[in-house]
Amino acid sequence: MSSSSSSSTLSESSYDNNSNQSNRISSSNNIDYTHILKQCNAWCGLHGLMYTDGGYNWTPAPLSLLPNVFNKDAYNYAYQIQPILNLLIDRISRDKSFLLLYLSDVCNSDDFTKRLLDIYLTIDSNYLQTCIQCGILRSDYMLNHDNNRLLQVEINTIASSFGYLSHKVGNFHRHLLDRYQDSEELHQILHEITTKDKKYSSIDIVDNPSNIELSKCLATAHHEYNDSDAIILFVVQPGERNVT
Repeated sequence: MSSSSSSSTLSESSYDNNSNQSNRISSSNNIDYTHILKQCNAWCGLHGLMYTDGGYNWTPAPLSLLPNVFNKDAYNYAYQIQPILNLLIDRISRDKSFLLLYLSDVCNSDDFTKRLLDIYLTIDSNYLQTCIQCGILRSDYMLNHDNNRLLQVEINTIASSFGYLSHKVGNFHRHLLDRYQDSEELHQILHEITTKDKKYSSIDIVDNPSNIELSKCLATAHHEYNDSDAIILFVVQPGERNVT
């Protein structure tokens, strides 16, 4: 499972949503964020956690300034169930009649989906059942605030680039916790976010080796294709903002 690129997760068994975090931080009027923001901008520039405007102007990619807490049981559940969801999506992708039934009406109002379906219909049904497919999927989840039940928002099939960004966000939060490990100001902010009387450090950030796993996925697919002349094609749209 690849997490969102906007935040990383502390290995805690508590949970706060983003709106609560924002409200709590804004209530701490005596805290100066200037130095932390400068560190964030500098780190993003040095480590490629950046967007462009489609030209030559660069800005840090959207991210949370501090790591968030996430229910540990829900996190582990999402991690364990992901292979099952991957298998489900693979089987749906091979079921032409199912996709035609449920996407035909969508194509009447969504030209992008229509073009994808038109390409899909050119593939022989028998070949679909036996061919090797490589899918890079991102499952997005939110927690039900009342009972910490994990609810899936979407499965994103255009998901490889943000997987690499999320790895960098985790590294930034580790850097921040290491650099400010003696800062009572930072730990006061984290206390307000997590409501836990704990001094967090970089080891509390859950590892997300998405940069390695995504590369392994593409390499494995290339190997399984079993053609020495095969290449991996990257399609980059004009004015692409995400170039890292």
